[in-house]
Amino acid sequence: MTTDLEEHLAAGMRQETRGIALTDDVLGRARRGYRQRAAVTRLGYGLGVVAVAGALAAGLFVTAPEQTSDETVAQQSPALRLANAATASNSTSYRIRFETKARASSDGVQQPEGPPVVWEGAFDPNTATGYAKSSFEWGVTTELLIKGTRYVGTEPRADGKLPPGEHEQYSLYGQYPGTHDRLTYGAAEMPVLNAAAPDPAGLLKALREADATVTEKPDGTLTFSYATTADHGSQTFKGDVTLDGTGRIASMVVVATWETTIKKRLDKGEVMMTTTFSDWGLPVTVERPAKVQPVT
Repeated sequence: MTTDLEEHLAAGMRQETRGIALTDDVLGRARRGYRQRAAVTRLGYGLGVVAVAGALAAGLFVTAPEQTSDETVAQQSPALRLANAATASNSTSYRIRFETKARASSDGVQQPEGPPVVWEGAFDPNTATGYAKSSFEWGVTTELLIKGTRYVGTEPRADGKLPPGEHEQYSLYGQYPGTHDRLTYGAAEMPVLNAAAPDPAGLLKALREADATVTEKPDGTLTFSYATTADHGSQTFKGDVTLDGTGRIASMVVVATWETTIKKRLDKGEVMMTTTFSDWGLPVTVERPAKVQPVT
């Protein structure tokens, strides 16, 4: 872990990938502008986001659960119910909304809160095809995945608002090398957060690796908790998972609280990520952008 981690994490969760398909000159200006905007929110995406990213890291391949009766479901442990729900949720396409909020303090002084970051889109895990969009002050960051090929670019805002001075070229997309099996929701090209995505299989994988405690509330909500430690810091996690009538995940709320002394001061914070799923089985088709350039 380095003292630059907070900046990398903030960039990954916010707008570092916005405009990645640009020429070096414009990209440099965009990144410098981003760093100024991110200065007041950087702290909120410090040590805690590392573990939150792990809590959502993708990469688990699981088989579909067997059909079970209502009586069998009632007898299942909360951990098994969550595992079955995650498996079923990852077996078909869905619409998604993913919101991230953070707050932090440094040596007891509360830092200004940045606005929440919201991504909306749809994804089909069977074809590795989908899209995600997030509006910000300069435009709409757009990530496209077409049979495993990733494109990221910026589109104009729907309200027509334009930034002052020079800005990234709209509708020009960077094409990433390799084959990808999930959306990144703004974390592309960030080594620490490269696999971070709010997908059901990733959540299940992380909970297994952390040996998380999974229980069930009286209303049927599945809840989990676990803690991790790192050099000069620690994190605790609590999450609520609500299932729909089909046994799939309807929503996930993950809250991470963290503290670190890595900069010789006591930094604390909280990161909340809320994910909702809907429209299971909807057709997901994405067209290749007209203007593309490779990202190397």
